[in-house]
Amino acid sequence: MSFIAKITPYLFAIICLVMLWKMLPDFNTVAMFIYYVRWYLVMILILVLLLIVAIWLHWHEMAPDFIYRIIPMDVLDRLSNLQVIEEAASQADKEAIIIDSARLNQDLQAKVIGQAQVCSDLSAQLRRRLAMMQRNKPVGVFLFAGPPGTGKTYLAKVLAKLLERKLLHFDMTQYAAGAFSAS
Repeated sequence: MSFIAKITPYLFAIICLVMLWKMLPDFNTVAMFIYYVRWYLVMILILVLLLIVAIWLHWHEMAPDFIYRIIPMDVLDRLSNLQVIEEAASQADKEAIIIDSARLNQDLQAKVIGQAQVCSDLSAQLRRRLAMMQRNKPVGVFLFAGPPGTGKTYLAKVLAKLLERKLLHFDMTQYAAGAFSAS
């Protein structure tokens, strides 16, 4: 919220008080001033009462859903609260699961030895792409390239096992120079 939006109600109240102070000796002008600003005061009173009712309903967990659509929630609170995310995911789709990037990174590094940087990069890419994945839909397409014996296939198999997914694996060694097979 901008600075002007924050101080506008205070400025309005100060202006009203100054005008009332100037008109205080004459009661008719005070009554006329109140007559002209009464709708603003009634609107402010109604908004304050509605806000108090919404807060009371929220505290007593009786608030209907439309209140949460009207009154914006703190985005950081929503995103940082894992329980809320898991509850929303289970309500939205019973088949959805949450990818925990830090845990995936630890599990990959525990099982794939000597590839810590690759494991952290892979878990970071999965975290950037999606926070929630749907079952029976692909997580992503990964190309692991490098010299033989470095653990590319093993990393792919461990990743598929940790994400509880099927692995579609294409071994391209048969297309290497000098390795033409008839399979």
